[in-house]
Amino acid sequence: LLGTMVLVFLAALALPPLRTRFETLLTAQAHSWMFRLFVWQATLRGMAERPLTGFGAGTFEWVYPQFTSVGFTRHAHNGFLQLGIESGFIGLGLLILFFVSLFVEGARDRGHRVQSAGKRTGSWVRIGSLAAIFAFCCHNLMETAWMTSANLLSLAAICGLAIANGSMEQGAQQRWQWQIPAALALLAGFWHAISVGLGAHYAQQAQMELLPSTRLYWLEQASLVDPLNARWKLDCALMLEAWARATGDEQRLRRALRLCDTVIRLQPTRSGNYKVKARLLQAMGNEQGAERALLCALRLGRTDTEAMLRLGELLEQQGRTAEAIRWYRRLVALERGAYGRCKPVEQWQDIFLAAGKVRLAKLLLRQGKGAQAQQLAQEAETMLERFLSDYLPILKASEPEVAKSQEAFVQSVLSEAKSLHKRKGG
Repeated sequence: LLGTMVLVFLAALALPPLRTRFETLLTAQAHSWMFRLFVWQATLRGMAERPLTGFGAGTFEWVYPQFTSVGFTRHAHNGFLQLGIESGFIGLGLLILFFVSLFVEGARDRGHRVQSAGKRTGSWVRIGSLAAIFAFCCHNLMETAWMTSANLLSLAAICGLAIANGSMEQGAQQRWQWQIPAALALLAGFWHAISVGLGAHYAQQAQMELLPSTRLYWLEQASLVDPLNARWKLDCALMLEAWARATGDEQRLRRALRLCDTVIRLQPTRSGNYKVKARLLQAMGNEQGAERALLCALRLGRTDTEAMLRLGELLEQQGRTAEAIRWYRRLVALERGAYGRCKPVEQWQDIFLAAGKVRLAKLLLRQGKGAQAQQLAQEAETMLERFLSDYLPILKASEPEVAKSQEAFVQSVLSEAKSLHKRKGG
């Protein structure tokens, strides 16, 4: 079996597409595997923070930013490490123990036979199942494959085959002991699946509506049927915020703020929730509260460029220019560190970092540092133009509403960068 696997691996390396992929890992895409190394380091730091129980299933993308020095990613690119940060060493240890027990049992019963027309069918089914599990574990050393539902169900089916072929002699009298708990668990899972499905349906219905009141109604329905999903509540808050800004209704802002606090209780480690709260507080005139919320966002997301930009803008509005410059410099400095050097292959231009360069250039120009200001403005202009030409078309196809707002923001900042670039140094 091992010899067959080695032969398959060597044959795969002989294929031109795979060979090219391995070659580029050390050349054009070296930043990609370096990004993985930084992600793994950040995940290990998170595991050390809560070693026993972890932060909870499905929380990686909300927890990871507070430990990283590079950009955002939704998974750890290592299934074992992601399970460790979400479920702690207890959950990770139980999974490894389960896999080890399968292989140990397989080694003990390698001569097990299921007599069916004189064929050793059971033995071969178990060998094939264990080989598939081994391949799956190897894949999860570089990716988080079992976080995809289809992959997880396939793994469960294969593990079931391996177990069933090792215990087919189990008597039917013992089965009732686990049938009732299994049925209850299935009913609970079925009920949860219905709630999640209905919530997603109502949220999709909201996207199709044009009237704010009707859209808000469907989002509220989604929150009612799926009460533990913070996304629908946050969408309600964003809808209320947009409506309040258009009509000047402070009551809607207050309602949006209450919803945002509920979202934070459900997802206390997601920095984006605090950025929304800061925006709401600032719209209500509570600049001190907005500053605290942005600092919370930065504590949870150390490389959250939008939070740094908004904090610098807030400090600048308050006349605290020296503090604003420090935050803008910290934002711009990310580009020279691991955040800027090591990115995923598909990473786009950071529009908030570019905007930070423009804000910093304006303040430096006032201080008579025209050469530095022009250089920053030119760099920002290049970044923003690349965003508009390379990434915006993709965003328009996948998320048209987000693309519309980001395009307006980028065009505004790009106009400022061009006007700064044309000026002569002071």
